[in-house]
Amino acid sequence: MDVYVLGAGASAPYGAPTMAKYLLEAYGQWMLKPPEHTDIEKELQIVADTIQDQYGVNLRDALGRGEIGSVILKKINCEELLALADETDNAELRRALERVVYKTLERSLEPVIDHGRPDREYEKLIKRLVKTGEDVCMISFNYDLLLDR
Repeated sequence: MDVYVLGAGASAPYGAPTMAKYLLEAYGQWMLKPPEHTDIEKELQIVADTIQDQYGVNLRDALGRGEIGSVILKKINCEELLALADETDNAELRRALERVVYKTLERSLEPVIDHGRPDREYEKLIKRLVKTGEDVCMISFNYDLLLDR
């Protein structure tokens, strides 16, 4: 069996945010005046509250001051948040993180998905693997859950 290991950067050519830009993308609606509510508002708040507790950073305030970029790069690590959810057995946080990650990736990849770009590498890889008829295992690290889903 062939095993393929992909990191979150594998989705960057499609428009998915890298870790440094992920929270900016996820909380983009909160940067609007007035804030735009989304279908993941509850989950965004759960993650924001956890960031406040874990890192002492109020995301709404940082967004409002235009300081979110420097705060994210200096303090916040989403992989640590995923690990924290597992270590503390916090199912609510884990579900919220997964939903925020998934919806953020889905939203950022919509143009590629909607317009279909067959020259993209994921599609090439998947088509090639399907044609072989062989069993394969795909492992995705970091927050890149879209391929897994």
